[in-house]
Amino acid sequence: MINKGLLVSLKNQILLLLGTTTLFTSCANYHRMESVDDKMSRYHSKRDSTNSVPKVAASKTKFSARRGPASYNMKPKTNYTNKQLYFMALYSQYDELGMFSKAKAPGIKSCPGNHTAWLNYKNKFKGKLPSKKLSVMFDKNHSTWGKDYSALYPELSLPVSIDAPTPTVADMIKGSRGTNPEKILGHALDIHLSKTYMELKQLCNYGISDNYYAFENLISEVKREKRFTASTANMQLLLKTTLFTNMSLIKSFEGKKRGRSIASHKDDILTQEVMLRLKAPWAKEYFKKMQGKK
Repeated sequence: MINKGLLVSLKNQILLLLGTTTLFTSCANYHRMESVDDKMSRYHSKRDSTNSVPKVAASKTKFSARRGPASYNMKPKTNYTNKQLYFMALYSQYDELGMFSKAKAPGIKSCPGNHTAWLNYKNKFKGKLPSKKLSVMFDKNHSTWGKDYSALYPELSLPVSIDAPTPTVADMIKGSRGTNPEKILGHALDIHLSKTYMELKQLCNYGISDNYYAFENLISEVKREKRFTASTANMQLLLKTTLFTNMSLIKSFEGKKRGRSIASHKDDILTQEVMLRLKAPWAKEYFKKMQGKK
């Protein structure tokens, strides 16, 4: 039979050990300061996304000195919830990217998980969009394809596999010695559209997705920041989300010129709202400069 005094002694030792561990853990957490990027990286490491975000590099950009801080206090211009905004923005990007695909991208016929957002999109934004040619204007000298070059052509970072981040379009074109770059890029775009469609279906079936959680989490982290300044580092952080990666792809596919259309109307409302909620209206200047450098 175990001595009661011994049990009491062991219990006190365990409580003391747990108290000491908690104290050290609290001190460690108190002194450690995490950046928004650290928190997002830690968040992403816990999830496997259905629609993994391509690793697109941010272009080095000198932002103009504007009254940027004033925009930090701007209120949203629409009454959409973050979930509704994410769904509609992603659906809009799916439609716009689909214009550059030879394959007809399927639409969403019902959406119980995001019914209100789906109806809003159908009634306000969805329309028949024209087909557009997917132009390939990469430098034939592959030795110039460094990180800065890939930032100007984010499509080079698209995976050509549906379940792996590599090989990318750049890898395949280099491996094929430049033969059929249009075919390689077209294949990668179709894969990207397929993954986006799967995420949209997930949002419709369950109301949530891993990428939506990442978007919502980033909004929360940015709100805690006093300033989310215009910088290449912060642009790189935004490009870790599927919405901003898609923005970069659309801008790159469009090139320098952009005509007014249903697509641009959607871009004006949904894209700007996404930027506003992430305190990043300066991202519009980034994409404009990215197009201008080509």
